[in-house]
Amino acid sequence: MAYIIIPMILYADNTNFARRVLTQPCEWRPVATRPDNLALQFLMEKLYNKKKLYTAVLSSPRRWQYLMIVDEATQSHYDIMVELAQEGLELPAGVLCLAGHGRNFHGQRNRSWAGLDGNIHLVVWLKPDAGKKINPVGFTILSAVSVVETIDDLPGLKNRAGIKWVNDILIDGAKISGFLTHTQNLEGQVTGAILGIGLNVEATPDVPTDSFVSRTISLRDLQPDQKLCNIASVLNGLLNRLSDNYHHLETKGYACLLDIYRARNVIMGHMVEILEEPLQGKSDKIHAMGQVLNIGENLELFLDSQSHPVIRGRLRFKKD
Repeated sequence: MAYIIIPMILYADNTNFARRVLTQPCEWRPVATRPDNLALQFLMEKLYNKKKLYTAVLSSPRRWQYLMIVDEATQSHYDIMVELAQEGLELPAGVLCLAGHGRNFHGQRNRSWAGLDGNIHLVVWLKPDAGKKINPVGFTILSAVSVVETIDDLPGLKNRAGIKWVNDILIDGAKISGFLTHTQNLEGQVTGAILGIGLNVEATPDVPTDSFVSRTISLRDLQPDQKLCNIASVLNGLLNRLSDNYHHLETKGYACLLDIYRARNVIMGHMVEILEEPLQGKSDKIHAMGQVLNIGENLELFLDSQSHPVIRGRLRFKKD
């Protein structure tokens, strides 16, 4: 797959951390002027909060135009990006935000996500070309498949990762990654998509477990060789996978990615319970239960006990 080489503009508040997460060397210099784009200005103000910034340029054979690197984030950069989109400010295509560690990170329904140093906390802004109609669910599938394939590329981990409906990645039953998606739509067409991806690379979070998450794990637990498994190499692999799979999504649709999503799921044939998920608070109310028969084209679940597919809720495996 051929790509046009473009310059990727980097910003960072800590060049030591930036060097740690990049696989290519680059020359950093203090930022003299901010970009003209109002959306980029808004994003940088929220991310960096008047910190001294440095910038560099890398040649990128992919689609990424900007990479904002934040050592310690005080708020969710996914939320910042969603707020920006809701304000109607339009970013250029291919903007990345990466945080080293921080506070107020979260997953689905604002469930807390531990932001530990050594792990990937990535937000991606994608802007489909005008006229290209993409099913919004394709972006959820894009995130899941890209993370699984990134893990596949690590020595000894091929085919180890699986997808738990709808947005968790597990290895041997332990959670290693989760992701969020937010899309903007106009007249039935996706005009922008925000992907938030958390992936445990070098540190294993010590978080409370429950019936949904029995334990957590990191890639370093499974591949201890630091030369083979580190945040820079895994991030580089993830960005490449995201770029390639997004190209497939734009040019061929999401059918081929959906096939991978289905093939790598860990729920097919299992007895599960789907709990309702209110916008606020928790719920123990079971919406549906049964054996998983299939995953539909819009990621709806077909259960043997239900006459209609399940389209939302939180899944847990049913205990015997």
